[in-house]
Amino acid sequence: MPYWQNHFLRANARGALTGRASTNASRFYDKGYVRLQDFVDRHGSFPTPSLCVEILENTSFPSPAKRSAAAGFFARQVGRLLNLSLGSTPSQGLHRPADLCAAAYGWSFRGVDFLHGRNHEFYHILHRLPAITRLSHFSLGIASEPDWAVLWRRERSLDRDLLPVLADINYRLQHNVLNVRLKYRHRNSDILCVHGCGVVEDAQHLFWVCPIAQAAWDAVLTPFRDLVAGDLTWAAVVYLQGLLFMDSAISLHKSHNLLRVFNVLRCSVLYVVWLHRNDCLWNGTASDSTFVIQRTMAYTRLHLGRLRQGEVPRLASLCELWLPFPNPMPPEDTLPSAG
Repeated sequence: MPYWQNHFLRANARGALTGRASTNASRFYDKGYVRLQDFVDRHGSFPTPSLCVEILENTSFPSPAKRSAAAGFFARQVGRLLNLSLGSTPSQGLHRPADLCAAAYGWSFRGVDFLHGRNHEFYHILHRLPAITRLSHFSLGIASEPDWAVLWRRERSLDRDLLPVLADINYRLQHNVLNVRLKYRHRNSDILCVHGCGVVEDAQHLFWVCPIAQAAWDAVLTPFRDLVAGDLTWAAVVYLQGLLFMDSAISLHKSHNLLRVFNVLRCSVLYVVWLHRNDCLWNGTASDSTFVIQRTMAYTRLHLGRLRQGEVPRLASLCELWLPFPNPMPPEDTLPSAG
């Protein structure tokens, strides 16, 4: 890149950072003065103000004073940038030909010319996501790929209702990064479900098919099944695919409120099942479906109780399907006296 194609030579702050430095510097570039050596080869000296005035003699300027000002500005900037005394005599000797100087080449990065590329173009090139060679939905046993852009926008909205630990388990499941025992299938042992099912532990079995997980799902989905059109599937749990609600449920509670509640239900189950699985695997805890059900309902009621306190009446009435009604206050005449 020519020395004067530098942002220090630019007279104003507009334009591309790596673009032409200024109209002033471009006049020399267009005349073939690409390197400092070009001045030496043609005139035997560095670009002094007087030499620059001579080079710009046939260039149109409003007045001779403007030409002198442009020439002096260019000469001073080149001297400052290269820490060069322009009045000194150039050293004699051999020099590299112009076609071997990298400064004379037109550099490009992935098809974008450095001289004319904008900052945002290089930013998008550097931050372009790599292609995913193996999509996670195949490994999770889900045939159809979700619309990722729509999925992540919806998940980010739903995660606002969750504790971070619950949202984290759901996120890692969707990306197939949970360390289920299927990933150790190259070994001859310790790949079966920790709950004694006799089946290789993959994500679908652990969180959906296993009797421990089914007990938790049955407990939290009992009020929800009447609101769903059809059966809930594993794809609906992971990516919310095929999750359809009854028309009567939509008119009564609204579809977004139904999604918010279902997100709490599924993440509560996923989190508790994963923790219980780790306890059984690493701490020798016995599999206990009752513990999983009670812990799942505790997380469910914790989150739904908070949602019920909001200013959305339809959401509050929906949350009450899982929350125990508070006991009414006894009459005042039956309360024990302070004495």
